Amino acid sequence: MATRKRGWWVVIGLLAVASLSAPTGAALAQGSVESDRAALVAFYHATGGPRWIDNTNWLSDEPLSEWFGVRTESGRVIRLDLTGNGLSGPIPLALGNLSNLERLSLRDNQLSGPIPIELGNLANLRWLRLGGNALSGQIPRELGNLVNLEGLELWDNQLSGPIPTELGNLANLQSLDLGANELSGPIPSSLGNLSSLRELALNDQDFADNEGLSGSIPVELGRLTNLDYLALWNNALSGPIPSVLGDIGTLSTLGLGGNALTGPIPTELAQLANLRNLELDTNALTGPIPTELGNLANLRSLWLGGNALSGPIPTELGNLANLQHLNLWSNELSGPIPTELGNLANLLFLDLPGNELSGPIPTELSKLANLQSLLLSDNELSGPIPTELGNLANLRSLWLGGNALSGPIPTELGNLANLESLTLRNNALSGPVPSSLGNLANLESLTLRNNALSGPIPTELGNLANLRSLWLSGNALRGPIPTELGNLANLEQLLLSDNALSGPIPTELGNLANLNWLALSRNELGGPPVPSSLGNLSNLRALFLYANPLAGPLPQSLTQLPLQTLWVHFTRTCTPADPAFQAWVETIEDFRGATCGQARTGSFTDVTLMPGETGVRRIHVLELRQLVNTVRAGCGLPRAAWTDRVITSETPIKAVHLTELRTALTQAYDACSLQPPTYTDPAIVRGVTPIKAVHWAELRDAGIRALDATTR
Repeated sequence: MATRKRGWWVVIGLLAVASLSAPTGAALAQGSVESDRAALVAFYHATGGPRWIDNTNWLSDEPLSEWFGVRTESGRVIRLDLTGNGLSGPIPLALGNLSNLERLSLRDNQLSGPIPIELGNLANLRWLRLGGNALSGQIPRELGNLVNLEGLELWDNQLSGPIPTELGNLANLQSLDLGANELSGPIPSSLGNLSSLRELALNDQDFADNEGLSGSIPVELGRLTNLDYLALWNNALSGPIPSVLGDIGTLSTLGLGGNALTGPIPTELAQLANLRNLELDTNALTGPIPTELGNLANLRSLWLGGNALSGPIPTELGNLANLQHLNLWSNELSGPIPTELGNLANLLFLDLPGNELSGPIPTELSKLANLQSLLLSDNELSGPIPTELGNLANLRSLWLGGNALSGPIPTELGNLANLESLTLRNNALSGPVPSSLGNLANLESLTLRNNALSGPIPTELGNLANLRSLWLSGNALRGPIPTELGNLANLEQLLLSDNALSGPIPTELGNLANLNWLALSRNELGGPPVPSSLGNLSNLRALFLYANPLAGPLPQSLTQLPLQTLWVHFTRTCTPADPAFQAWVETIEDFRGATCGQARTGSFTDVTLMPGETGVRRIHVLELRQLVNTVRAGCGLPRAAWTDRVITSETPIKAVHLTELRTALTQAYDACSLQPPTYTDPAIVRGVTPIKAVHWAELRDAGIRALDATTR
């Protein structure tokens, strides 16, 4: 804080405030200590000086060199550095009077408004640092007059409009950072004149807005032979990557990701012997990955994901001994994963999801002792999961979902003590869920859905104290839901649908205070009514219990929950008819179920199937299967088996689907001693009987009657 009397400089301050917008040739003589002092006083008042974090000696009669952040030479201000000092408001025009100023650093404050064009008068200025504020408007072309400027840093503001071509006049400029603004228009080719430039950052601030600089990358940038850092990512640049960028032998970082660049990756980039980071991700690049990239001996990061690159992964990438990040996600790469990638001893991240890679997972990947992330999801990989992956002691993420992997889940995965995310979804894995997974003390997400896993859910999963998401749906798991799952205090999502789980819903699930999604649908859960303890789940937003043989009214305690979705249809449970409970049901955005004492009509995509009008679709078959299996469970029968266990959008609806449903429902009618249904066409002959909407409507009605009869 100011420690001495402010004297007559307060008067000057008042005069300065009154003339903040005055031209630089104002009352006090320019080019003097007095004019410098007046400019600083004006700056103090314009930028909220009394609220600065440190304003020691400002407005005092101490020499200017004693004012915080000010450096002088022969009494004249040559440096003003108030980085991160809580400045706010506009930059006053009077700052352009500091004619001897060499360095101006006001970054990381809350300055707003435009950059004064008067700063273009500071002929001695060498560094101008205004990044990390809220400055707006266009970049003044007058800054192109600062011929001695070595650094211009305007990053992370709200500057808009084009980059002035006049900046190409700054022959001594070494650093130009305009990143994280809202600039538009082309990159001026005049920037290719900045022969001393070492850093050029023009990246946009928002990856998702598809805005920013546009047009092609100027070939003139290839003349910047001293450039070390080139960042153009997250813009709307188009056209090919200029091959002349391969002439910048000093380049260590080339960041062009998040644009709309097209064409192949130039092989000339392999000439960049000093390159450490090559980031070309999220463009529209095509063609193969050049094998020559394997010559970049100093490369640390290779980001090529989110393009349309095709062909195999070059084995030569296994030569990149210093590589730490290899990101090739979401391309059209095919063929096997090269075993040579197992040579990358320094690799931390291997991200290959969303390609067309085939063949087995190479056991050689287990040699990557430093690996933290192994993402191979959504390819066409086959064969077993190598047990050797259990040796990757530093692994934090293992994603192998969306492939054709088979065989059991290796128990050795339970050795991955640092693992935080394990995703094996949508494969053909079989056998039990290994109890050793309960050893993964750091695990936050476990996704094993849509496989052919069998046996019980291991009670050891209740040891995963950090688990936030447990997704085991779409398997053939049997037995009760372990009560130990109620110990997972951090769990937010528990999805166990589409299995053959039986027994009651454990009351212990009511202990999961952070749970927001509970899905137990399409199992064989029954016994006691839905436990009232679920009313303790104060964060629950979605509850799925449908297609189970649950019985009895839902507990009143559920009315304490802020549910947005509640599905209890195709069960023998119901919502109490009392007005308070029904008023709560009315607040639920997506409710499917019945009120106690009313017939259960289920919940269907098309409430009415109109002959000749409503086309029979995949969803109708799936809904009827759920209905029939619910009726069978109520009659003590196991779930029916279907010819096409999985029906996708490509599966044609056939006569066999209809006849299977009729047979499965008739068996339930017999088991429950119900009057058998009658149909318009008692016999469906393949290839002869046309399949009509009336057949499905009759079947639906028969299922609803049986469901209602078995739950009264």
